[in-house]
Amino acid sequence: MSQAILGLDHAVIAVDDLEAAKGIYEKLGFTHVPMGDHQGRATANYCIMFPDTYLELLGINQPDLPDYGFKNFIATHGQGFQRLANGASDADAVASHLIANGFEPMGPMLLERPQVYPEGMVTFHNVMIPPEQTDGIWTFFCCHKTPELMRTPEWMKHANGAKALAFCTSVVTDMAAAKRALTRVYNAGLVQDAPHGLTVALPKGQIFVTTPESFTDIHPDATAPAGPLPAWGALRIAVDDIAKTAAHLAAHGVASETLSDGALRVAKADACGVLMEFAAA
Repeated sequence: MSQAILGLDHAVIAVDDLEAAKGIYEKLGFTHVPMGDHQGRATANYCIMFPDTYLELLGINQPDLPDYGFKNFIATHGQGFQRLANGASDADAVASHLIANGFEPMGPMLLERPQVYPEGMVTFHNVMIPPEQTDGIWTFFCCHKTPELMRTPEWMKHANGAKALAFCTSVVTDMAAAKRALTRVYNAGLVQDAPHGLTVALPKGQIFVTTPESFTDIHPDATAPAGPLPAWGALRIAVDDIAKTAAHLAAHGVASETLSDGALRVAKADACGVLMEFAAA
């Protein structure tokens, strides 16, 4: 199982207006892949690709089709960081591991979307874990079957210098329950105690788990999510040159604050409800 876990894959950002969100993220300096229309589902997306991670702006474009919890999330949380996808090299191995650890996952489930350029059907095998089985921490595993269709050089050039999803922060109320759940999802060697709560040290990227009271240990002077918990509270993007990022944001009228570690933070209102930070790496 440990060999099947690749690390962070992508952050799913739920938005109530997909085209408006596309424009907001372009203003932040991100390049988008053309819209992907999920086959047989209510949702479509705009993906923001990095060499081995990405962001997914997810919205509704066919409301009469199954939405798999999207509408409920928007109703209860509003726009924002909905769930985290872990990368997997073998969806069947991940599903077997989860079942052995007492979960009742859905999948591997086929997810497809047609693409004009490069032409083909972008295909995934996802293993979904109902969030009530992970003490409310919404995460799943994504196995890419057509990675060559996901990335072209022009799609990975971002005006803000972004190059990777570095880490994500989950906010919980019961740290002991979160540790039990995440240890079953991953394994004991990856889930480590930390001053802020827990760190999941993945092969690619990290997950930080904290409480509302300790949220500022990771994100100084920030406000923890105000809605129902657990919730994904923040994400950090690695960039080539933080000065370039700052210059782009300023030139496009996006206010940012410089943090004590040199990172930049933009307001949730400027990122569709996401507490987003940029840091040189």
